[in-house]
Amino acid sequence: MNVLVADTSVLFREGVKSVLSHKFRELIFVEAECDKTFNTALKKSAFDVIISDPMHVKIGRVKDISKQKKACVISISSELSRPFILATLQNGINACLTKDCSEEEIIEAVESAMNGERFFCNKVLDSLIDKDEFDYNCDPTVLTKREIEIVQLICDGLTTAQIADELTLSKHTISTHRKNIMGKLHFKTPAELIRYAIETSLVEIKT
Repeated sequence: MNVLVADTSVLFREGVKSVLSHKFRELIFVEAECDKTFNTALKKSAFDVIISDPMHVKIGRVKDISKQKKACVISISSELSRPFILATLQNGINACLTKDCSEEEIIEAVESAMNGERFFCNKVLDSLIDKDEFDYNCDPTVLTKREIEIVQLICDGLTTAQIADELTLSKHTISTHRKNIMGKLHFKTPAELIRYAIETSLVEIKT
């Protein structure tokens, strides 16, 4: 597995390499300590996983680069401002973590991203939905492929019954998925879900 680790801090780069080496085998690491070396690496080699702190090395729209269309892109940053997180997510990353996340969460984020799932720690979600009070819970939130598919259909305006017909599932199953999605993301209304999905580019806006 080819992994690109980008950050100005050597401690960050070495820490990420150490964490991934505990879980995955046959890793080939490339390090980038600035925007220039990061962009050079992206154009030179195809990577399975790209990990960066966008505050230090700008991720940008990595997947627009032909070699990186299949890469799993993960942000790990201490910056929790809503504009920063939204800008990062809109660049098409697969997972968003903080530097407070545990080794287990980082590994889970990589595994989830490689399975086509979106992974967020709850500190990130708290920032996105403008909570007045933060519980500083850094537990992960993972949306499965099926859940992302259902979020897309909700944003397309389909009802529970219509989604059930579209996916050849029962209305009860779709209702359960909807409840799970809302629970994972801590949303109370579909409007909050739709706003979040659009702002984070979780779904494709059809015109």
